[in-house]
Amino acid sequence: MEDKDLPLYDITLEDFEQGMYKISLVDKPAIEENFIYFSKQSIEMFASDEKREVVGPIMIPNKQILRQSAEHGFYYVRFTEETIRDIMYNYSKKGLFNAFGINHDYDTEDVVMLEVWMKESENDKSKDYGYELPNGTVFVKAKIESDELFSAIKEGEINGFSIEIKADIKPTNNK
Repeated sequence: MEDKDLPLYDITLEDFEQGMYKISLVDKPAIEENFIYFSKQSIEMFASDEKREVVGPIMIPNKQILRQSAEHGFYYVRFTEETIRDIMYNYSKKGLFNAFGINHDYDTEDVVMLEVWMKESENDKSKDYGYELPNGTVFVKAKIESDELFSAIKEGEINGFSIEIKADIKPTNNK
């Protein structure tokens, strides 16, 4: 469903109890950006061995994400760059770096956070990974420790990140 006339809401954090509490590896990322994985065939700088690493975005500022609920019907949400900064501060302060799930169904200890960063300029290393996303985008690099999960990634069954978050939404007049 693609309807730019649907209502648009900004995601907001009202207090410290809210925020991102997990990153899920999923088959259909809501932000419509897949991660990339590194194997001995993928990129020359990773040619020495299978590193079993994935890199990709988890939040993109002002990206409209289609949602549906009983209360609102179909609508879009977005993260402002300021809200993304607040979410990442809260996430870091709570020390939730290794809280990962699979398809929002179950938790896993088979994924280890290696890096998380926010793109701050056009000279960002995300370009080295082939991403052309705006400043304020948050990227994650993680190591996959499970043979089964890594196989699912290589087969394209799991191909991106999706965050799990407790937050509020407020209507915006901007489109």
